[in-house]
Parts: sequence; C-alpha cells; structure tokens
Amino acid sequence: MSFCLKRNVPTNADDEYANKRQKVASGTSHPVISTTSGLLALPVELFENICDELLIGLRPITREDTIFSSEYLKGAEFTSSASLLRPLVQTCRALRAAYLARYYEHIEVCICRHSGVHWYQELSRRLQKISEGLIGFPALAKHVRKITVSLTSCDADTVFPLFARCLSQLPNLHTLRILFTPSKMTTPLRDAFSQYKYPQIRTIILPSCAHAILRSCPEVRDVTCNSNKGSTLLSTIFKDCPHVEVIDGVDWTEKMQERLLKVIPNLRALHLRAGDKINAFQGLKQISHISISFKMEMGNRSKDITRNIDALEESSRSLLDQAKVVLENSSVEQGKFVRLIYMVPDPDKGTYYRPAWKAVRMKRIDV
Repeated sequence: MSFCLKRNVPTNADDEYANKRQKVASGTSHPVISTTSGLLALPVELFENICDELLIGLRPITREDTIFSSEYLKGAEFTSSASLLRPLVQTCRALRAAYLARYYEHIEVCICRHSGVHWYQELSRRLQKISEGLIGFPALAKHVRKITVSLTSCDADTVFPLFARCLSQLPNLHTLRILFTPSKMTTPLRDAFSQYKYPQIRTIILPSCAHAILRSCPEVRDVTCNSNKGSTLLSTIFKDCPHVEVIDGVDWTEKMQERLLKVIPNLRALHLRAGDKINAFQGLKQISHISISFKMEMGNRSKDITRNIDALEESSRSLLDQAKVVLENSSVEQGKFVRLIYMVPDPDKGTYYRPAWKAVRMKRIDV
C-alpha cells in the first residue's frame, strides 16, 4: 500500500497524532495540539464524525449474515468499510494517522465482487494478499479487532498456513467469523492451525468442519456453529475450550447435554432449536437467557407467515414453560429472559447446498 505524502506534514505525524489521541482519551490534554497546523490541528472528534458520516450508508456484516448466508456475500449488497476508507488513508500522512485504526479494525474477506474470476479464486487471492501484508507489518496488525472470512479450497496449501500464521500475529483480535469452509478441508485446516494458539480470540463463528481452528482458541467465550450439526465443535469445546459461556447453532443429543453439565457448568447463554429437550439443562446455575428458534418451511406471503407464527406460539407454550423452569433454577438473580425467534427461508441468500434463513419475528419474555 502506497501513500501520498504532503511536504508540509512533519515526518513524525503518525506518532504525533497517536500521542494526541492518547492524551485526549485520558483527559490530560485538550483535543487540539497548538504546535501543529493544517489537518493535525483539528479535534479528534471531527475526524471521528467524518468517518461516521462516510460509513453511514454502509450495510455492516451482521452476526446473522455470517450464520445464515451462503458461501460468500454479494458485492452488490455489501460494501467493506475498508473500501470506503481507503481513499482517506491514501491521501496523506495526516489522514493516514487519523483513519488507519478504523481501516484495519475489521478485515472482511467474504464479499465477492466477481472481478473476472470465480468467487473462490477471488477470495483466496485476497486472503493471501492480506495475510502476507499483516505478517510483514506488525504496526498495522495491532489495529485488527475482527475478521470475517470465507475459506475456500483454492490454493489451500498456501493460503491456510499463511492465514494461520497471520492470526497469531494479531494481538488485539477478539472476533473471528468464518462464513464458509468446504467440508473436505478438515485435514488441511488441522495441518495449518495445529501449531498455533490464539488466546486473544473471545468470539468465534465457524462451520463444524473447521473445529481445528476452534481447538486453537483456548480462551474463547462465545461459540456459534453456522453449518452442520456441530457435534465436532461440541467435542472440541469440552476438550479444549473450558471457558465457553455461550453456545449456538448445534444439535443437542442427550449424551452431549449430560457432558455439558459436567464440563461447562458456567454457561450463561444457550441457543436452542424447537426440537431440543430443554428440561435437560436444569443443572446450569449461571444461565441467564435462552433463545429458541423455530424454522418454518413456507412462502414469504405475510398473511401465511403471521398465521403460522400465531399457531406456533400457541403450540410452543410447553417449550417456553420448560425454558422458564431452567432459568428459575439458575442462581442468577436479574436479567433472565427467554427469546423466541421465528424464521423463514431466505432465497436471496441461500443456495441449494446451503439454505439461508431470516428472522421474521422475535419475542422476548422476561423471567
């Protein structure tokens, strides 16, 4: 990445602006530095407002997008924040110092722009380029807080080890969201990630076949499975991730429920499906909220959706009562609730191999 440097900007502009931001955050200095001129004399808050206005029309990649979408996100619907901030970062050193942290805060390698190649080639090449760049520049790597990525089989022998090494050099990374991984890539993922540990990661969303990555996150707190039944992820959690507090997207068997109570007793949030046996979780003493999702195979006509949701609410009262009992047995005193989520297929995002879903109604019941 190259930058255009203005002659009237001092060579230590990056450090000067960083010191300015640190002093403002600690309350030890006025936002304006009197010894500088031009852009560096502007209040930090003004730069933040400019950034917020620039990104105001941007549709962020939500948690739901990474759980219920297909292999990649469409560039016509999503725009990465980096692509909007890039012109500012490349304008001059002063703007680079102001926006560099926001530019690298969220690395998004899942939006496909169809730039003349197949989507898996495009994303694989981009991930390789970004991984190499972050490995070579630790000063940039420290800004990364979140990564959303699709892992493909294209050049996996090269890209997977690079990405695994890259993650190990991101000290402030706290969230890793893997939109897609081919099920046949379990062995290459294990070979690439087995030598690394990522204690900085606290939240992870991933397919069940990517359990080798989860095994490298011993301090993770929030785990969501976005593909398959999640049994391998649960086994990995029980063996290698003792601090997990939130589990979502897995199919619970009776054996797994019993093991959960023994190994992860401090679970505080549980996301279940309508067919799960909720009574089996009564031994969880730290749990504060339970979500239950209902998937409805039907058309998108609003009348049909409303009528079927009303019918489901009537038939699901027993599930709601069971969830209330689990929460009433918890030692948590305040903030306990059950959330009912009603979902229908989303044909715009799903594929034949991986259907997508969207929530059409959510209802919260305090306990």
